[in-house]
Amino acid sequence: MLLEFLGIPVIPGREKGTLVSPPSRRCPTMPGARAARSRVEREPEERNEMDANAVAELEKAGVKVDQPERLYVAVEWDEDGKHVRPVGERVQIRAGEQLAYVTLKPISQLFVGDVKPPSFAKAPPPEYQPFFLLIEATAAGYCRAVRNTETDQEFERLYRHLLRRPDGTDRNPLFSHLQGAVRLYMSLRDVSQAEFEAVIQRLHQSARHFQTHTGSINYFQEVLREVLGA
Repeated sequence: MLLEFLGIPVIPGREKGTLVSPPSRRCPTMPGARAARSRVEREPEERNEMDANAVAELEKAGVKVDQPERLYVAVEWDEDGKHVRPVGERVQIRAGEQLAYVTLKPISQLFVGDVKPPSFAKAPPPEYQPFFLLIEATAAGYCRAVRNTETDQEFERLYRHLLRRPDGTDRNPLFSHLQGAVRLYMSLRDVSQAEFEAVIQRLHQSARHFQTHTGSINYFQEVLREVLGA
């Protein structure tokens, strides 16, 4: 099945069902490094210091950073195991079976350049797929970990809030995980503010598109579960 609204193909041959752990995903069109570079060539010295630090920290931990779509932000629990810890400066990353920590800056400090994204009216171009996959895999992984499926309305609200207040806070811990996913990707790849806003706006539209009634969970059923290959 295709992720029809986003136009992102998913791993075929899987039956729908319970989410699997850990997720196994791949960018269906091109490796992440070449994809991120294809839309514009930027010289290495243009990357900010935090990007280099994040890459070095993850590589030291043995995490491959050339395919960010294979990563996602993992859920951590308080000592009592009952409450999810909001994502802070130090972020726990899952790469397949591996867990690692990395220090990430706020979103507003990670904007690079002034690249204008193309229209997402039909489907995001392939080079943006890793960004979508990392965010949505994080969202799906969160729902699986807490054993609760957020509604379409809540996803719409969270994406809208992320668009309006990238460095903001929210009562729902999922918000900080979505932030963490964005911070991770933007620490590994150059992203302008316009590109960030276009991606998050598209996700907001997707959640709104799938909403059919109060309490509907179609965005999770039709998109997020497919992202994890379930």
